[in-house]
Amino acid sequence: ASIAMDSGKWYFEANANQTWGYGEFGIMPTSGALPSTGYIGAAGVNGYAYQTGGSLYNNDVSTSSGITAASVGDIIMCAVDIGAGKIWFGLNGTWFNSGNPASGTNAAYTTLSGTYSPAVSIYNGSSGLTVNFGQSPFTYTPPSGFVALNTYNL
Repeated sequence: ASIAMDSGKWYFEANANQTWGYGEFGIMPTSGALPSTGYIGAAGVNGYAYQTGGSLYNNDVSTSSGITAASVGDIIMCAVDIGAGKIWFGLNGTWFNSGNPASGTNAAYTTLSGTYSPAVSIYNGSSGLTVNFGQSPFTYTPPSGFVALNTYNL
C-alpha cells in the first residue's frame, strides 16, 4: 500500500476471491524489502500476516491455533494499533482468539515497532484477494477508535 502507518489505530479488510493456492494479508515494515521467498511472514522480513490457509505468520513462524481458513467470499479483517504495538486478524466479523481491538485485548501479535505498510502476497497460483482500505464501504464496522487507512484520516 502507498500509506505508511507510524502512529494511530487503523482498520482494513480483504475479500477472499479464490482459495486455491495461498494468499497472505497483513503488514510489513517500510524499512525493508521482501526476501527472495516473497512473502510477508518470511524469516527476516518482520511482517505480520494472516495466510488464507488458516495460519498467522511472523518471521517464518506460524500458528494455526484458533485460526480459521478463508473460503471464497470471506472477509479478512485487520486492525493495527501502532502506538501499542499490536495487530489483530479476524474473519467474517469475528476476531481470532477472542481478540478485541477496541479494548486492546488478545492481539495476534504485540511486538510491532516502527513504521509499517499494509501488504499482500500471493503464491501457489492464487490471485484472489481484493483489499479495501476504506475506498468502499467496509463489510464490518471498524472497532471503536480505529479508522480506515486513507488520506482523509491522516
